[in-house]
Amino acid sequence: MKSPLRTEFLLTATAVFAWLAVGVLGLSNTIRAGVFPWAAALWLGFGLVMGGHLRWGWLRPEAYFSLQTALVAALLFVGNTWSPFPILFFLLSAEAVLSFPLRRALAWVAAFVAVTFSALAWQAGWRAAFIGTPTYAAGYLFFLAFGYALRQAQQSRTEAQRLLRELQAAHRRLQAYAEQSAALAVAEERNRVAQEMHDTLGHHLTVAAVQLEAAQSLASTDPERAARIIATAREQVRRSLSELRRTVAALRPEVDDLPAALTALAQRFAAATGLHIAVHCDPQARNLPPSVRLMLYRAAQEGLTNIQRHAHARHATLTLSREPHAVVLTLDDDGVGPPPVPFTTEGLGLRGMAAQAARLGGTATLRPRPQGGARLEVHVPLPPRGATPASRPPFDREGDPW
Repeated sequence: MKSPLRTEFLLTATAVFAWLAVGVLGLSNTIRAGVFPWAAALWLGFGLVMGGHLRWGWLRPEAYFSLQTALVAALLFVGNTWSPFPILFFLLSAEAVLSFPLRRALAWVAAFVAVTFSALAWQAGWRAAFIGTPTYAAGYLFFLAFGYALRQAQQSRTEAQRLLRELQAAHRRLQAYAEQSAALAVAEERNRVAQEMHDTLGHHLTVAAVQLEAAQSLASTDPERAARIIATAREQVRRSLSELRRTVAALRPEVDDLPAALTALAQRFAAATGLHIAVHCDPQARNLPPSVRLMLYRAAQEGLTNIQRHAHARHATLTLSREPHAVVLTLDDDGVGPPPVPFTTEGLGLRGMAAQAARLGGTATLRPRPQGGARLEVHVPLPPRGATPASRPPFDREGDPW
């Protein structure tokens, strides 16, 4: 589609070319009639007024068309022979429908027809006027229809641009609403988990504390009963630990800045284990959906833990890169390489990593590196902007065996 500026330039250039062509042909006739200076002045005035109006719009439409109609009428009545100057009304007919409503534009075309008829009658007689005027009138109407179609196209383009702006604004509002909905869902889940911890874990620990106090008071007088009470309290503590594990597994922490979180994770892990870890993170990877950020962070945790436990590596490289439609996390090490057992069937942690990546539409692969060691690669496609990924549980445990 041509741009509005290019279309306007083409129309202006066409109008100027038509004005020049009519002038060359019409002024040659006025030379023979001996009225060349007057005709040339009128023709030049028409061109200057047209050019100034098209370029700057310095005249009101009514004043512009009145002046241009008077100039063309003067050109038609100058001399004793007929000329091609009525063609200038073709240009004015197209301009009229671009400047006025259709009825007023038709009124101006009727005025052009009346001037043409009068000039023909003056130059060649009434019969020639009745015969020749309909031809010019058809041309005026044709250019009027052309201008009307152009105006409709311009209005349609303006309306389409307005609708596009409204659609973009609605999309931004919908995206903001989706983000707010996701934040509210996280807050509700946290409140639910907190209430569950209060109701279950608090209950078990309170019972265990009471039982231990009773056992302490009976330790010297009734050791056997105290031992039974301690055993019961121990079972209560085990239940509490089990509830705590389930609650922690269901809790989803926020990873607001994934590159910063991965850098901090690598620094803590290196300080605790002595493993040399190089981190390379694309700054563009900050703007990711929350579920993708959490999944990649958990994948890095799992990969580093398994390198320490099983790879016997000294160096590792953690890379996070943002592609046009995906984000990729790679973890390389210089250890003994991956186990011979297939990736998706060995170890709860890695198996959960593969399942979590698959839920997000991505993949997780573990394969040997040509230079030795292993490479863990997690590839996750990015959802459309404004879409809210479905909620998914994180990994159950960190650092399961390979």
